[in-house]
This record gives sequence, structure tokens and C-alpha cells, in this order.
Amino acid sequence: MRAAIGACLLATVPAALVAAPAPRLEAAGETVLAAGAGVTSARVAEIDGQAGDELVLLARDEIAVARRDPVSGWTAHAVARAAPGDILATPADFDGNGRVDLLLRRSDGWLLLLQRADGSFEPRRSPPAPPAIASGVLVGDLDGDGDPDVIELAAAGSRIWLNGAHATAILTAVGAPLPAARDGLLLDADADGDLDAVLVAPDGVVALLVNGGDGSFSPLPAPIADGIAFAIGAADLDADGDTDLLLGAGDGSSPLLLRNGGALRFTTAPVAAAAQAPRALLDYDGDGFTDLLLVGGGGIEIARGGVLGYAPAVPVTVRGAPVPVPRSVSTADFDRDGRVDVVLVADDGNVVALRNLSETPNHWLGIDLRDTAGAAALDATVVAIRRDGGRISRQQSQPASVTLGLGQLLQIDLVVVYWGNGTVTRWQPDGFDRYYPLREPAATDPASGRREPGTPKRFYVDHRYECR
Repeated sequence: MRAAIGACLLATVPAALVAAPAPRLEAAGETVLAAGAGVTSARVAEIDGQAGDELVLLARDEIAVARRDPVSGWTAHAVARAAPGDILATPADFDGNGRVDLLLRRSDGWLLLLQRADGSFEPRRSPPAPPAIASGVLVGDLDGDGDPDVIELAAAGSRIWLNGAHATAILTAVGAPLPAARDGLLLDADADGDLDAVLVAPDGVVALLVNGGDGSFSPLPAPIADGIAFAIGAADLDADGDTDLLLGAGDGSSPLLLRNGGALRFTTAPVAAAAQAPRALLDYDGDGFTDLLLVGGGGIEIARGGVLGYAPAVPVTVRGAPVPVPRSVSTADFDRDGRVDVVLVADDGNVVALRNLSETPNHWLGIDLRDTAGAAALDATVVAIRRDGGRISRQQSQPASVTLGLGQLLQIDLVVVYWGNGTVTRWQPDGFDRYYPLREPAATDPASGRREPGTPKRFYVDHRYECR
């Protein structure tokens, strides 16, 4: 453990986070890494294969993994060296051995850090890539072959890099360059089972590129939005079964909600104005709807989501610990109590965790996704079906545990899991407010269900937004 990170570990800082008048949110602030570590970004991942999420932190000259212990709090250790200008991609199993690997985009190409059985990482360089100043990296199974591929975002033109055989785990550039982009995200916009791409151009124009199923993309004839600075996230925000988009406006005004009406038709819906910048999507209160987290120099706000859109944002005050202006925001249930927590990476390199201690009458259901070998399954989609026909869905990649907010009515009749190997699990929980392990059936198991046409293939979706 190098001093750059090891010296910055601090004990828990007592704090409370209370929103008034409503919704009510209480949290404890915990310092993960203090100022001086030079952390530039954080990714949520289940690195050790055990139930519970970790943080992968890209610091000034090293990469560290931070874990939270219920008694001792956060600890971190370095796993690899980093270089100035590195971009940390979403962690994923790039070589198909059931362990989560790390990927860095460097000025001269890609560096894969393949996780060994003992938890250490073996560096492996892909063939040299043309020098590029990348603005971001999107990770997903673009060609439907079962392994994660990459879209590199850059102002000079974005590129597709396909992953080779699992034994080689080498990224190779294919096809003509995609449009220039400073931000973007992956989603299944047309519900055909493959990943499409949303790219935000340097001038704020947003293009939707439709995947032909083999990793080739065709843009729609017209942009779906303009005046956009960044992509916040994709989720079923109106609970109608389609994946919607939330985008951040370039002029600092309210974010733009694009509702997916099917057949690649998006309509804009207003989002109530807020004093802070939108940062992340999460169900903070466990009611089954996706809420909007806003963070800025003035603190934190929460805008509650619902079928009709977002309510006006409510300010949240922090007692005992300041809220830094964040460079990036990560969300996950780090303490496994069913409530989504928040981790902020500040501009000064400080990393602060806000632990969600909300008192809510809502219930939740947690699922630990395991592949056929018992390792973390990084490629599943989970859908909870209510008795009234409504659905609560999560496109899940990293972390490999999913938390579903159920609200006050315990009316979940069925949970359907679409696994990466094409199988489908239909499961009826026997309780709530706890985590359950579910294992991916073998693809040859005749008792397992098979994926219906149009349901998701294996993919990875990054729900963390990083300011640029």
C-alpha cells in the first residue's frame, strides 16, 4: 500500500443527512480517502466475488480497491500503477474466467488488468492504439458474442473496439469511426435485445445509434435532443417497460427527460427546476420509482420520481461533514441494508461516502447474482412483476447485486432474471427486506427457461455519471 492512499484513510466521521420538509433522508458521512490522494474517478464493482460492493478508485499514480467493513469502516489497497491522463472503464470480466478485470485507456492504447485467482492483477497490453484524447469509455457486449466490448468516446471521433476470444482478451478497433462525443451511454432503446448507443457531441447534439446486432451502428436520421452537456442515465423512469433517458442541459437549466414511446420514438417531458446539477439516478426511498440525485456547491437535493415525472427537488442538508463539489458520483447499497448509499469524489481528490439511513415504511428485495460457477454474475437483467401487471426492472451489470424498492405494498408475484448465457430464471421470493442468492442455470439445463425473442442479451451498463 503506497503512502499516497494508505496515509489518507480516516475513521468514520459522524454526520447526519436530513431532507426537509419531505422526503426524509438521513445518512452518515464516512471519509473513504481524504484530500491528497488525488482520486479522479470511482467505479462500483464486486471485485472479490463475495457478496457486497467495492469501489475501484483511480488516483494520481495508482489504482486502489476500497471495501467497507461494518465495524472498521472503509479500507483501501493499491492494486496497480496508473499514469496521468488514464481513464478507468467500467470493471468487467474481459477474459471470461468469472473474475472482474479492470481496463484503462491510456494515451497510447489500452491496458487490461486481468484478475488472477488470488485477487492480484496481471497487466496485459492490447496492440498499440492511435494516440487519442478520450473523453470516456462505454463498456458493453456490442456484438452479442458474450464478452464485453468498448466504445471509446473522443472529440476527434469515437471508435468501436471489439473483444477477442476469452483466451486473448484483446481489443481490436473495427469499422468506421463513430460521431465525435464527449459523453454517452448504452441502452436497449428499441427492445430488440442488443445495446444501442447514445452519444453527446461536443456541440451538445445528441444522436441515437441503433445496433444491428453485430456491433455495427446506424444513426437515426435526426438527433433526439440538442443543447445537452452530458448523459445522466438510462432507466425505466415512468414504469411503462421501456428504457427512458435523462440528459443534463448545457446551459445549467433543468435536465431533460426523454420518454421512450417505443419504435425509437422519444418525447420530452419537463423536469422540475433545481438549484444543483443532476448527478445520478437511484431509488433512494425504496418506493420502486427512480429518483434524481442533484449535488453541487450548495449541497444535495433529491427530486422524487413517479409515473408523471419528477417532483420539485427538495434540498438536503448535511450535519457534521461538508458536502464537496463532486467530480463524480457513485451509488450502491454498500452496507447491504436495502437502502442505496452515495459516494462522492470531490475535485480535490477527497472521497466521501454518504450512508443512507432513511426511515421509510417501504420494503425492498435484494438479489445476489451468481453465475454457473458461483462467481459474481455481471450480465443479468432483473424484472419484478407485480400483481397489477406493473414492473420494476433493473438492467444489472456492476455491481453483481441488485436492490429493488417495492414500496409499501408487498405485491411482487414473480421475479424474472434474464442471464447472460440465454437462460431465464422465474422465481417467487418467500420474503422481503433481505438479500437472496440466485445462480445462473447451465445453458444446457433442460429445466431452465430460455430467453424470449427481444429480451436482453449479455451486456454491461454503467450507471455512474462522471463530470467532464
